Amino acid sequence: MNLNENEFQFSDKNFQYLKQKVFQLTGINLSDSKTALVYSRISRLLRQNHFNDFDEYCNYLEQHEPKAEREFINAITTNFTSFMREEHHFEYLQEVLLPEIIERNRLKKRIRIWSAGCSTGEEPYSISFVVNDVLKDIQDWDVKILATDIDSDALLTAENGLYKDKDVEQISASYLKRKARYFDLYDSQTKTYSINNQFRKIIYFKYFNLMCKEGWPMQGPFDIIFCRNVMIYFDRFSQNQIINTFCNLLAVKGYLILGHSESVPSSIQNKLKYVDRTIYQRVQ
Repeated sequence: MNLNENEFQFSDKNFQYLKQKVFQLTGINLSDSKTALVYSRISRLLRQNHFNDFDEYCNYLEQHEPKAEREFINAITTNFTSFMREEHHFEYLQEVLLPEIIERNRLKKRIRIWSAGCSTGEEPYSISFVVNDVLKDIQDWDVKILATDIDSDALLTAENGLYKDKDVEQISASYLKRKARYFDLYDSQTKTYSINNQFRKIIYFKYFNLMCKEGWPMQGPFDIIFCRNVMIYFDRFSQNQIINTFCNLLAVKGYLILGHSESVPSSIQNKLKYVDRTIYQRVQ
């Protein structure tokens, strides 16, 4: 990246400061190869807030104003997601995990699922689609899906539950045939769809930073925790901490589902056993 050709002067000192700030606020471990990404995303904030250069912006960020830090986090985080992403997880949820959990919890009629790093909502809504399809008497059960993310803009999109036709059409054919059940047409001119209320009402969206220093407020136990394609942004120490805490929040025989390129560290494998592609079960 040629720093001299940029709209704003961006020194290595600026990059190292912002890299450290990202880690401090989110736990995300940026490599030195991410210079162009950081410049691209943060330069938008400079234009938006009328800063002259990155030195000025870094001084502003150093004041620890909550609004500034929130904007910074929202700008730097990645929100690539889609409905039924990594579809084998949802097939396994439908065919194996939910039938097993329903049978195990039949007396108390309670199911708790957490979508950690829910981004713009496609994952928790996909979970809700499957839960509603499998649990025919869901009205008689206490079912809650907790959906959390560190990006407040992404969470707002998720809570609104509005998606363009191109987002909806990405769903595979087996699920797309139920499009009219999952979605309501919100605006025919813009081809915008809203999530049907049946699938919204069991989801609770909350802002949460997995690297918060005050401790985690959720008590559990969760029957399933989805945390997919989130661990890849953390260093090994942070990954171990987070997965160990997930494990403690899982019900015995509960499941942790990670992204396709993620795995449970060897130090925790005595607590979590591998059962299928990046799906692990708590054993103690």
